[in-house]
Amino acid sequence: MKIDHIGYGARQRDHPIPNLLRVSVGVLKNAYEEDVVSLIQTNIDDMNHDGVVKNISPSYEECRKVATYLNIPLKKVYQEAKQAAFDLLAKKANQNIS
Repeated sequence: MKIDHIGYGARQRDHPIPNLLRVSVGVLKNAYEEDVVSLIQTNIDDMNHDGVVKNISPSYEECRKVATYLNIPLKKVYQEAKQAAFDLLAKKANQNIS
């Protein structure tokens, strides 16, 4: 598959871990020569909500737009977005403890 776009999404809910999604959109190589469909399912109702966040990755495109608009380095926007996400997670975790 040749990836054309990658999108990320996050929702704010009262969960101890973030609700995140990543979607890749692209064109299959030799798409007309074969047709393979894969179904991937999961049941998150039984998911353990004591999960640990191991990595946070802000959206490159959104950070680039902000950096361009504010005329500041992309790296600075990316780092600040990442730190804000970690701070929000820590705040949520502290709220769940008390």
